[in-house]
Amino acid sequence: MAHKGLGQLLTEYEVAGTADYYALPPGKQSMFVSRLYSELEEHAKEGIESLKSGRGLKLHFVVKELPDEGFSNLPSDAFFRKTCFYANQTLVTFPFRDSEKSSQTVIRRGHSATVKRNKEIVSFGKYRAQRGGEVQEIGKNHHLYRAEFDTFLHLLCTAHPFLDSGYLTIVPSYQPEAKRFDIRTKARLGLHSANFRREDLRRQFEEEGYKDLVMGSGIAPYLYLPYFSDLNAEEVLKVRREEWYLYNDFQRKLADLLGGLPEQDTESKLFDLLKEIDRGVIHLVERAKEIQKSERKRDVISLIGFVSIGLCMLLSPASAAAVAALLGTGSFSAFRYIEARRETDPQKARLKEDEFYLMWRLLKPEENRI
Repeated sequence: MAHKGLGQLLTEYEVAGTADYYALPPGKQSMFVSRLYSELEEHAKEGIESLKSGRGLKLHFVVKELPDEGFSNLPSDAFFRKTCFYANQTLVTFPFRDSEKSSQTVIRRGHSATVKRNKEIVSFGKYRAQRGGEVQEIGKNHHLYRAEFDTFLHLLCTAHPFLDSGYLTIVPSYQPEAKRFDIRTKARLGLHSANFRREDLRRQFEEEGYKDLVMGSGIAPYLYLPYFSDLNAEEVLKVRREEWYLYNDFQRKLADLLGGLPEQDTESKLFDLLKEIDRGVIHLVERAKEIQKSERKRDVISLIGFVSIGLCMLLSPASAAAVAALLGTGSFSAFRYIEARRETDPQKARLKEDEFYLMWRLLKPEENRI
């Protein structure tokens, strides 16, 4: 079967979370898992090749499982949106433990056989369902703990909009590609860690406290604009597509800024950049408001002028001249209206020339519409 992509697979089976997967009939579950395994293989190969040839900022996030806490650092929606914008490419590796246990046991009594499933284990690989509920493996499968498989599926669903974009690669630890990510390989690929040691930088990318910020409850940490919690994934992808020239230039600057720096210095530079972007976006918001104010004033004056001309046409020539002189509409024309518009158009054009215009585009529509 031809590969369609991880995102397309989730869409096809209508899996938006683990509950949707377990709602599938058993036969469909088996087919989904088998296709998921195949798609992940292709996804990892293509993603690694893109990382090798790609330019700009490349981030690597490692999901970690702690003995007593489980998976304590799963990325949020906002984190994926933010990394898939600030980084040209993002790599996420997920830890899996291969179990020696089987996902099922076949109990034979005489000529009959009964399949007893191990609910704690998922057979992850290529296989097909047989009659009687027995499962035939095609090649060697990975026997994964169900809790880890469920968490991994949740991760995929969270990242769903970016899975087929070419900007995000998710690699399970059992794959050969994941096992080759030593320090030298990361340096050769130009990967920077997204497991930030600076707590303030981690909060910025997770946008912790955003709800308190919006609701006005509690004391939220200051979050730098633009807020990615305001956006959906398609809006992020749209800005990357539509402003590709500006985006590529932004990535070149990021690569120059962070290239060759130690991890600690990289985080400091990145945090300072977020702070600088915040100031630049706020300045652009104010400029946009001034342009809107000028346009509203122009439109009001133009409306008065057009209405006044209409009224003058109903009066006698002598009266019309007196009214026109009083209202200042004697020389008003459509040409003057066009000229007034031309005065504000260059101001709009200069907004796009600003180095922070790209990030300003990511604000909510009511904040950046002009």
